[in-house]
Amino acid sequence: MNKKVGIIMGAAAVIAAIATGCQSAKPEPPQKPQMTEIEFPTGEKPGPIFRIKDRNDPKEVIAFARSLSAAGRYEDSANIYLDASRRFKSVTGNFEHDCKKAAVREFWLAGEFDKAHKLLDQLEKEQDIYSRAEESKSLRRLRQLLRDSEELKEASGSKA
Repeated sequence: MNKKVGIIMGAAAVIAAIATGCQSAKPEPPQKPQMTEIEFPTGEKPGPIFRIKDRNDPKEVIAFARSLSAAGRYEDSANIYLDASRRFKSVTGNFEHDCKKAAVREFWLAGEFDKAHKLLDQLEKEQDIYSRAEESKSLRRLRQLLRDSEELKEASGSKA
């Protein structure tokens, strides 16, 4: 009999603990952030998105070039890519080649078609027979893109 009373009392204690735990107070809603007016200086060139901690780390340099491109500073980004292609060397030469292709793209986005063509010509001259066969299609597409862009620019300039 004492066993049954003990089990009943234990079960009642558990149910009471569960019932009182579920009746906690409602949390307060979060505070809304206060908005303030911000004025930006006019006529200033925006600074870099972030700083490079180690200028000798190719990952940081490339991330910096990408952030400049994302901010619309294409010519600056192209120059960073070219600097990286000169300073950092890879065993296969793929890093240097990829940096130069990225610089061609950035010059194209900046509207510097002459610089893009010169760099693309340099890339094609640097290729060996094996890489030429492998990448000729992508480089042809890039050159065609440059030509089409130049034609569009000339056509829109003559209509104006």
